[in-house]
Amino acid sequence: MSNNSRLLRVSDVFVLVLAFLLGQLPRFSEFGWSISTWWHLEGQFRIYGFFIVLIGMLFIFGFLHQHYTERKPFWDELRDNLKVLTLLMIFDAAFFFFNKIHFSRVAFAIQWLAIFCLLPAFRTLVKLYALKIGKWQIPLRLIGNGENAKEAWLALKSEGLMGYELAEVVQTSHANSDDSWITVPKLAWQEGLKPSQNMQVVVALEAEQQAELDEAVRVLSRFYPNMIIVPPTRGLPLWGMQPLHSFSHEVL
Repeated sequence: MSNNSRLLRVSDVFVLVLAFLLGQLPRFSEFGWSISTWWHLEGQFRIYGFFIVLIGMLFIFGFLHQHYTERKPFWDELRDNLKVLTLLMIFDAAFFFFNKIHFSRVAFAIQWLAIFCLLPAFRTLVKLYALKIGKWQIPLRLIGNGENAKEAWLALKSEGLMGYELAEVVQTSHANSDDSWITVPKLAWQEGLKPSQNMQVVVALEAEQQAELDEAVRVLSRFYPNMIIVPPTRGLPLWGMQPLHSFSHEVL
């Protein structure tokens, strides 16, 4: 997970640097390609704005939205990107406006248009490359063997960029006649509640399995802070859980 985190951070920083350079190219041309002239008249102030945006982006994505430590569906991540980048763009403009610092609106527009377009594109390319070399996949333990578990796996499987690979299915008391979709090893209930390193846990039990759900959450939440819980009733939020939207599916 730490290597994956570094990959996305490096990608985001690279995009920000690239967008900054693209935005400043017209200004370099206007200043006769003289870096010293650009730096004296405008560059030093743009650098201040660049580092403010860089620190803000890494902090918000890293600690508030946890893009570098959690796997999110593409559309949820894109929505976060648009919200965060819009906020940072407004803050960037406000920094120069309230400090009465001159800046080129053309350079500003080019820079932020590039960031909005390139950041999600480069993240996607990084994930595809990491998947190709086998560095993005993470094994998944699915707790549940009913219809809810099946739908949960189909939802996560449809989001290929999340990199989840079904590794184990924990059997429950729920009687399910159709388990043909389970092609991985099956674990007994108590064995499935034992912690395992470098694994994503998804709890997807049926409505009548409330006692088993409580036990699974109580035992495993100590070892898996990013555990995914899929409620049997769609649209019913669980306290403290963040919904993840995957087309027609919804998980928490």
